[in-house]
Amino acid sequence: MFPKTLSLVPGVLTVALAFAAPAHAFAQTAPAASAQPAEAPKQIVLRLKDNTLLMGHIVREDADVIVFSAGALGELTVKKADVEGQLEPATVAAAFQAPAPPAPPPSNLGAFAPAGKVVYTRVLGAQGTYVTSPYVLGELDPRYPGLTGAALRLPGVVYSVQSQLSLYRTSDRDIVSFDASMTYAYADNAGEQADNPRVSLGYNRRIGSNDKFYGLARHTWYRDGVRKIDFSNQTILGVGIKTINTPKVKLDLVPALSMQYDKKGTSFDEEVLLGGGAMEVFQVMLTPVSMIEQKITAYRAFNESRYYGIESSVGFKGMVTKKIGFNITWAYNLDNSIGLRESPIPANTLFPGQAAFNVFANKRSQSTISSGLLITF
Repeated sequence: MFPKTLSLVPGVLTVALAFAAPAHAFAQTAPAASAQPAEAPKQIVLRLKDNTLLMGHIVREDADVIVFSAGALGELTVKKADVEGQLEPATVAAAFQAPAPPAPPPSNLGAFAPAGKVVYTRVLGAQGTYVTSPYVLGELDPRYPGLTGAALRLPGVVYSVQSQLSLYRTSDRDIVSFDASMTYAYADNAGEQADNPRVSLGYNRRIGSNDKFYGLARHTWYRDGVRKIDFSNQTILGVGIKTINTPKVKLDLVPALSMQYDKKGTSFDEEVLLGGGAMEVFQVMLTPVSMIEQKITAYRAFNESRYYGIESSVGFKGMVTKKIGFNITWAYNLDNSIGLRESPIPANTLFPGQAAFNVFANKRSQSTISSGLLITF
């Protein structure tokens, strides 16, 4: 092998000229009337001891010298004592090529592949999160002085570690996506560990040959041990509109219908709720391999005005190499139905003989800060 850094001597210019020379400059002229065409001489690269590189073929070798045909530069006589060795032309060409740039950060909403291509994206993620308390830790009810969420050991600030797997199949006509995550959480005061799985399946379909509109279907299921959500199902059906679609800035708006089916300990448990909503995704490519992405999903049930929510986030994604990147995200979620759920206070919690009662201790909203690695494979 030869050093990655080559001396800036005339021989380097020799290589550049030799690679750029026309093909006929590297081949000997065949006799005009030959029964069989002469075999083309083997192309090689001579590396000299001063790191000069010469591309061409050997005309002949004598005891102390090599007569070397260097294409457009003609025949050169080189002392054998000055030759370090021989290299394959492909090896030298690869050394002068720039490495492949890292891939852009993964994103699947409305990002169809070029015509005639199918692109598979596989991403593993690992990140830590900080989530504000889902419960009121201060005074809960003025009728009971000293009754606080902290005294009842309601979960406070939540620290968690999350692993994530995302799989995308993208063509010029449709997008199939699968996202799965598992979160292990520790809550202040309660000190409990919770495993919170989340799975999302999505399908986008380009409408006709139009680049501006596409159909979207997405279903998400999750469970949250800290907030005592046994399960939550959400299905969204909508039409995506590429309002802005430039190489650096993209804005997608998706008016949609929604369906909710949950078990959260509320009056809406295991009731199918149909509603409407919208999604919005805004992306700014800072560089070819980094971007800021902001998302909002809002929904509301038609037949239950108190059942509504917002899921929003803004974050930065960047690829350090072709395979490894990182992200940092701030998310804000509001679930009004959780705020309507009462928390039971068991008998004798505060003092002997205290009767059981309920208080409203759940917060409707939560903020989450997360940061971690992205690995494509």
